[in-house]
Amino acid sequence: MIGLAIAWRCARRGLRVVVHDPAPGSGASGVAAGMLSPVVEAHFGEDELTGLLADSAARWPGFAAELTEAAGTPIGYRTDGTLVVGLTGDDLAEARRLWTYQQGLGLPITPLRPSQVRDREPALTLRLRGGAFAATDHQVDPRRLVTALRTAAERAGARLVGTPVTDLSEVVAPVTVVAAGCGAAALTGLPVRPVKGQILRLRAPDGGPPGFRHVIRGYADGEPVYLVPRADGEVVVGATVEERSDTAVSAGAVLRLLRAAVDLVPDLAEYDLVEAVAGLRP
Repeated sequence: MIGLAIAWRCARRGLRVVVHDPAPGSGASGVAAGMLSPVVEAHFGEDELTGLLADSAARWPGFAAELTEAAGTPIGYRTDGTLVVGLTGDDLAEARRLWTYQQGLGLPITPLRPSQVRDREPALTLRLRGGAFAATDHQVDPRRLVTALRTAAERAGARLVGTPVTDLSEVVAPVTVVAAGCGAAALTGLPVRPVKGQILRLRAPDGGPPGFRHVIRGYADGEPVYLVPRADGEVVVGATVEERSDTAVSAGAVLRLLRAAVDLVPDLAEYDLVEAVAGLRP
């Protein structure tokens, strides 16, 4: 996504652009859930990064509209907002500790009582102890986004070639942008390491949209989980965080993710499990 976005912008400004990628969208962008969460993902000690994330997220509505027009295809950008929820008292305490810090940074997150959380999302379990709402935390569909960026970049004049680059000395160009995710380590020597994430995709059984519309990020008996609904009926459930470099899917990870997801939204037990996949975050 990053490489194609840069290629699109550069090509539109009249630069000659060549993108080397044997399989666009096959890395982390093909696995990611697509949450645009500068508020909920603000963590302790990351004040400067949080400011950058918030500024970036504020640009997304204009970027999404421009890209959709340029590519002629939707990218699944949604602005319903994000709910943060806690199943147990301990879960709520953990969630509250973080959103209190986020409020201290002046970020827009609003604590809610259990009844207020369920008013927004009736599909959530009655056992919830409380939550909060982040209205400016949105989502996009990464797979649709990659397709749209590739189309827009090529229409603007960028040329995509399937030849992989294994050494930057092979590239003849005044400027080379390395946007290779985990592969940036081998190309540049930068300390970029892979962090494995396993993720699931479910689908509503009736072929309609999911029974909830907000992104839900929650804690269920100490297990963090997120649920990202798509308009086409898909629900993305994720994700593990593992200091590993393999992409195997484990039964234990699937079990933990499904248990936490169903604990928060019981109806998900009736959804179809259509994909279990693992990727590597850079």
